[in-house]
Amino acid sequence: MDNQFTVGVEWEFFFYFIAGNRRDPWEGLDAPAANLTQPLFRTDKAWGFGAREEVHMLIRDLIETDSELQALLPARVLTHYTFYTERVLTDELSHHWSVKRDCSLRLEPDEEGQYLWEQVELNSPVLSLGDPNVLRVLDRATRLLKQECRLKVNNRCALQVHVGSRTDPAYTALHLKKLRTLLWLAEEYLDRLCHPSRGWADKRTVSWTNMYRPKLSARSRLAEMDVIWTAEVASDLLEDHRKWMGEAVRQAPPNVELKRRFMVLWSDKNSTVDAVAHLLVAENDYERLAYNLRGLYRSAVAPTTNSQYKNTIEFRMMEGTLNPNTVVHWAKACAQIVQWARDASEADFGRVVFNLLLRVQARAGLGTDDLGERALRLLEDVGCEPATVGHFGEKMHGGHHLRCCDHSGPELGDVVPARCRVGGHNADAFSAGV
Repeated sequence: MDNQFTVGVEWEFFFYFIAGNRRDPWEGLDAPAANLTQPLFRTDKAWGFGAREEVHMLIRDLIETDSELQALLPARVLTHYTFYTERVLTDELSHHWSVKRDCSLRLEPDEEGQYLWEQVELNSPVLSLGDPNVLRVLDRATRLLKQECRLKVNNRCALQVHVGSRTDPAYTALHLKKLRTLLWLAEEYLDRLCHPSRGWADKRTVSWTNMYRPKLSARSRLAEMDVIWTAEVASDLLEDHRKWMGEAVRQAPPNVELKRRFMVLWSDKNSTVDAVAHLLVAENDYERLAYNLRGLYRSAVAPTTNSQYKNTIEFRMMEGTLNPNTVVHWAKACAQIVQWARDASEADFGRVVFNLLLRVQARAGLGTDDLGERALRLLEDVGCEPATVGHFGEKMHGGHHLRCCDHSGPELGDVVPARCRVGGHNADAFSAGV
């Protein structure tokens, strides 16, 4: 497909390591039982900046020296140290991997155990889904992390996908209105693609497990504003509303409050990207919704939170995972949803919106399984590939057990021996012999 959006993927996880020659707490235990990947890193550095730098440099070396990954996508890995020593320009960041500390990640007290750990955020370069190698890059990077590092994800971790970059055509106000209408109505179904720990359909507030992903339809400015219906509002609607929404709104069962909010969204007063984005973010500048539009601001609508225009929408709702298939298919699904909203014809868009409006009325009577099936149907409606739809069907029907560091099954690759890493270098000895 022409003019495909680029994507960037952000993994969040805990990197476990151990000091000196202390005994491996896992010695003699089965790896998957602890929900961790196997090889263990040892360091002689005190826990703090020195050990942190070693962890980041280890991940950097893994990616930069992996022949398969570099053959697919030759790219450097920038660390915290690189940012300060080389003063890398913002425009250059998109061409590289980056690894840094994510202070929003926390371990529950009973998770800390006998390890030292570092909260890690790994960002991919900007990737074009039109490149046949890109999906292999995401797959290989995820497998490499699992095979070569002892990692863990918990309910604080997320897999985030950024759709769009400054090298892509700019989003338009019409595209955002179509996309936001779709996501607003489909939120409850798309939630079912994620692990239950992500909050699902509850009205999400800032909490330990869902700190940065409340619902668009619950916490955005458009959701929380008082909408007073007047003749002025009715006369202020763009022709776009009548073209893209009119028939669906007229035919769907009445939901006056919802229809009024959509009319505000499609109002002529909100005819710029900044105006639409401003409606669809949280009033609190530090709160990030499940779909984050703050990277679209061009002007001073929110000067305290966005000094740089990124031309990207961030999908924040997927749980942290080291399953390479979930990483690949979630990136594809996010990009396809955005792409479809831009390219859908008037008839196709109206049909999907009408069906979603019908489901809003019947939603109270739907069970979890029904919502999951409708989520899969929605992926089909927006043109996701059968393999993507099938993966999320398997993920949901399997109780989301594919979420973390599951080594079982041929799709996830073979288990490697629990090697030891000393001072950031490979050691061929098994951990029991160190």
